[in-house]
Amino acid sequence: MRRPHIYIYAALFALAAALLAPHPLTALMAIATTALWGEWLLLWAYGHRWPLEPYREKMQIGRYVAAYDPRRRLYHILWKAEPTRSELGISAAQPIHEMYASLALQPGEYVSVVQLGNERFIRYTTKAPDESRIAHVEAVLRTYFVLHPTTWVSLRVVPDRWIMYVAAAPLALALFNPTFFLIGALLLYHARNVRRWYRQADVELAFEAVGTKRDIGTTRQTLETFAGAEASAIAKMKKWAVTFAQRPEQAWRKNSARPTKASQRSGA
Repeated sequence: MRRPHIYIYAALFALAAALLAPHPLTALMAIATTALWGEWLLLWAYGHRWPLEPYREKMQIGRYVAAYDPRRRLYHILWKAEPTRSELGISAAQPIHEMYASLALQPGEYVSVVQLGNERFIRYTTKAPDESRIAHVEAVLRTYFVLHPTTWVSLRVVPDRWIMYVAAAPLALALFNPTFFLIGALLLYHARNVRRWYRQADVELAFEAVGTKRDIGTTRQTLETFAGAEASAIAKMKKWAVTFAQRPEQAWRKNSARPTKASQRSGA
């Protein structure tokens, strides 16, 4: 979910509407938003005091140590990375294109670059772990970074039980609107999942910028226009992250050869 706060506020608005205007439409809206985004709502409420992270356990894949997320069935390979180049702005465009093309990311694969203060980490995520594929990704990354293997697994501390009481709070509103019986039940279901699939975070990571790059095919003119300001802004950030995924098929098609007006006139 790329903008969780939008969904959190939508859920809060729906719950308020169901309380203030108890009729079938607002009841349906409140139930639907609670079913879809109730977990985000509880994570947001709990995370203001005690940050959480998805549960990850240690897993061995050949000679690589991975952090496995059993709920999402994702395997994470992590390296601490020291860049071997210092390009910024437009000068960095060519190496990024080269690295992205060499990685040849497949469906279900992601490469994330994370900056935490003076330390940089690179994480390769996959749904289908394969030692030879990890070795290929590592070899490509070593062209641009000095890599130090590490891992990031979860602590054993589960969320406090008070999250269950917070989830049950709408039951007290059932006196005003019976819809809140179902809303409370849904939130209790989400709270159970939170206690099962999340753990207390070791450190709180509030990123200043998080981006996803699915299509690197940006024009040179656009890069030249924004590269200077973007490089300056990122250089001042202590915590930022960007994730690379497979380039979508439509991005390849839009760059394919198209008939020009001259060729159309000639009947080509």
